[in-house]
Amino acid sequence: MRTNRERAERVMQKAREEKARRARKIKLVSAVACPLAVVMTLGLVLFVPYQEGKTLNLAKYADSEYYSVIEKLGALTYGEPRKTNRFQKLFDRLFACGGADEGIATAPGTNENYHEVTDNQTQGVIEGDLFKRSDKYVYYLNESEKGDRYVLQAYSLAGDKSQKISEFTIAPEKNTSFRGYGEDRELYLSADCKTVTVVASCYDGKKGIRYTAVIGIDVSDPQQMREINRSYLSGMYVSSRTAGDSMLVVSNFAVDWNPDFSNEWEYLPQTGSLDAMQSLPLENIVCPEDTERPVYTVICTLDTRSFEVSDSVALLSFSDDVYVSQNNLYASRSVRIATAEGNDSDYRDASEIRRIAYSEGDLEHCGTYLVNGTILNRYCMDEYEGVLRVFTTAYALGDDRRSADLTCFQVQTGERIAYVPQFAPTGESVQSARFYGDTAYVCTAITHAELTDPVFAFDLSDYEHITYVDTGTIPGYSLSLTKFSGDTLLGIGYGERSNVLKVELYRENDAEVRSVAVYEKKNVIFSQKYKAYYIDRERGLIGLGVISGETSHYLVLRYDGYELVEIESVELEGDRYFDDLRACTVEGNLYLFGRKTFRVISV
Repeated sequence: MRTNRERAERVMQKAREEKARRARKIKLVSAVACPLAVVMTLGLVLFVPYQEGKTLNLAKYADSEYYSVIEKLGALTYGEPRKTNRFQKLFDRLFACGGADEGIATAPGTNENYHEVTDNQTQGVIEGDLFKRSDKYVYYLNESEKGDRYVLQAYSLAGDKSQKISEFTIAPEKNTSFRGYGEDRELYLSADCKTVTVVASCYDGKKGIRYTAVIGIDVSDPQQMREINRSYLSGMYVSSRTAGDSMLVVSNFAVDWNPDFSNEWEYLPQTGSLDAMQSLPLENIVCPEDTERPVYTVICTLDTRSFEVSDSVALLSFSDDVYVSQNNLYASRSVRIATAEGNDSDYRDASEIRRIAYSEGDLEHCGTYLVNGTILNRYCMDEYEGVLRVFTTAYALGDDRRSADLTCFQVQTGERIAYVPQFAPTGESVQSARFYGDTAYVCTAITHAELTDPVFAFDLSDYEHITYVDTGTIPGYSLSLTKFSGDTLLGIGYGERSNVLKVELYRENDAEVRSVAVYEKKNVIFSQKYKAYYIDRERGLIGLGVISGETSHYLVLRYDGYELVEIESVELEGDRYFDDLRACTVEGNLYLFGRKTFRVISV
């Protein structure tokens, strides 16, 4: 489980993102206002215990095939007041969650080719994004002016003659809305460039249930787009992937306080159309012995042609993050492990990772891995040549000071084959990580008071003799790490203070990781979403949106082999939704898309 400080940091991070995405006027000092405003809007008072829950006689459900699930959920959602507060409940319900080369696919029977624009974590696995492109068009998934509908926009790719050629409005079904929290929306473009698939969170106001909608849109004629199918699964959208004709969709379904077990939709994950939802079979629901939270991670595979669910698995008590390799999905959750028998107060933080194998639409729950400490995000997990590697923030046994661990497992057997404990300076936590074959990079930092960090490079070619080098302590820390041009490593994050953007390039050798170029911009806020960054390794270009005071700009930096130089600062004319900015390069032109922005910039 997260500490109070980690919970607060996470809430503030989500609040800053939501504030920047929705507010018309943003000031640096107002980032804390969003969670307080949400709390007041919902009529909650911080740090007031829950009202006592109802009592429940579960015996009347004894004949239900889901009785074992009902027993676990009854213990979690009914009975005596929990020793927590309304703020924590709000956090759990609203904020539970959660590089490949560019590929080109020939479109059968058409004269269009698909071009991948998203910087994927896993080669061969395509991730959703706010935009996708062929060699003729870019499709961008926008929001309507009121934010109650989504708008699929089609743009031509014709240099300075490019323009929006059409748009298609995606409306929510009756009693539902698209307003929500989390990763609201993403899209995919099929390999034949004829179908766009939209994945989005929605909320059923009548039932009080969140769903993830999967919506198919025919774009074979971009000027006459039309919806062709729509299906749902229970829970708020977390992540998705496509590989071939199969789509993997992940959601988090939180069971409400005091559910009515007579209504399956209140406590069981379901899939299908809104008027014909079907509960997952009992054999597809995994309930750990130590179930602690009434939250499912729901995993479904869908056929991208029929949009029908092929298979499903639901993991009860999971709600942290997922990583998807070419053959497996890894879902993680924080747990507490007792370190002294009979003493519940003596424990350590750990993470349980469950592996779900997927192949041609089939899912199989395969195994569990336990690591010391907590996992920051999916980039801290990686599968390579049959080995799962994981970076965690961990506490040494008998010590309340945090550091970082690296743990490696054989995927098939679950055997731990390598362990590098406490490699970071005492007091630091993992802030970003990336794996590239036999090499791994990780940034650790102290994120309060003075911001400092080292960046580590690990040699994982021999698991019996893992070695690593680092930068030593330098100002700031990176929120993301990725390979860049000229054998450099790109870090984007904070400078010496949290209002300083720092873009830094590193290069490693046998003795150290060395900083080779730094760009800083003071008194700004910027997106922490990796997909909002434009990265063109071939041309040495980096782009992202920033907000300074009342003005928003899109910055484009170029690495000339010696320095990071700002070559463009495009004012966005009131478009302050920097998380929604996307850009790609086509034939020397940078195409920039945003909530209120469409620009073509020669680079």
